[in-house]
Amino acid sequence: MKGIFSEECKRTACSNKNAIFYNYSTQKFYCEKCAFRINQVNPEAQKLFGHQLCINVSQLKIIITDLYPMFKGIKELDIMNASNFSIFCHGMFSGGISMHIRNLYKLWDPKSPYHTYFKKEYKINHPDEMSGVITYAIWLKHRNLL
Repeated sequence: MKGIFSEECKRTACSNKNAIFYNYSTQKFYCEKCAFRINQVNPEAQKLFGHQLCINVSQLKIIITDLYPMFKGIKELDIMNASNFSIFCHGMFSGGISMHIRNLYKLWDPKSPYHTYFKKEYKINHPDEMSGVITYAIWLKHRNLL
């Protein structure tokens, strides 16, 4: 199916497999070649999203698969929009979910493969921003958008 993670590229004119680049605008997946082209013609995405429009999310999907069960039963995931859910996760009312994520994946350690991934793919250095991307991805997964 086109536009699904690790399946066929969403671009109509393309039939490449292994679509692992998530487009934050279309919320679909693209192959590396098409994602590169999309990023080239959309340089304003850096200002809008804080990163390129299409991002390799293969590493992020692994993190989400590991973490998602931890979020079962958190009612805020059902009722909050993405921004409010991220704020909730960063706050003390959640029991420090974002802090737990930062420590679990050693996002503060430049030698951590996850820190390296976020620095390379998202162009971010701070663990708070990294855990924000993760909690946003959890929110997307909960809505079957990622």
